[in-house]
Amino acid sequence: MTQNLDLMTNAELKHYLSEHRNDGEEFRLALQVLLGRCDANAASQPYPFNLAEPESEVTAILTEKIDLSTTAQPVRVVYYNLYLLINLGESLTGETILIDTYTFDPQLIKGDTVCIKDWKVGVAADTGLENKAFYFDATVIDVQKTVVRHQHFSVDIILESPDREIVAQLRNALTFRNIQNFGKKNNRIESQHF
Repeated sequence: MTQNLDLMTNAELKHYLSEHRNDGEEFRLALQVLLGRCDANAASQPYPFNLAEPESEVTAILTEKIDLSTTAQPVRVVYYNLYLLINLGESLTGETILIDTYTFDPQLIKGDTVCIKDWKVGVAADTGLENKAFYFDATVIDVQKTVVRHQHFSVDIILESPDREIVAQLRNALTFRNIQNFGKKNNRIESQHF
């Protein structure tokens, strides 16, 4: 005997569906009631019971979705990465650190100067690991655009700071922290405790 499905709450209908999953007719009736409660303005695919020719129409819907997934898609996300040049030797070796990444265009071009404020690096101190804040100006020396996988695009903005002393301190803090955290050999943790 079919219960009055229209009086059930959504939670009760879902429980009813679970109990009657092997009874085709009861399951179909309960599912129609539950799906009938969906917002008419919500984007959704039609329920097969409401279609004139369910098999061919559902096949057409699935074919369209498969075609969309296999065709080339436009770039979806652009990442703007700010890199600071940290090499301090006479020859440029291209060593950089990532300062920040944005999903909006910071509108920086070659020659622009930016002020980096409160950029923190964890450093070892007597009381444990502490943050050390760095403040410095940097100039955009290059903008490199790269296409990467999965419809992503990367714009690398290379910065150079005229304040070589601050950059040296920053580089030493990063180097010291990494040696402490990962050991000197092959970036492996030297500790025996896990």
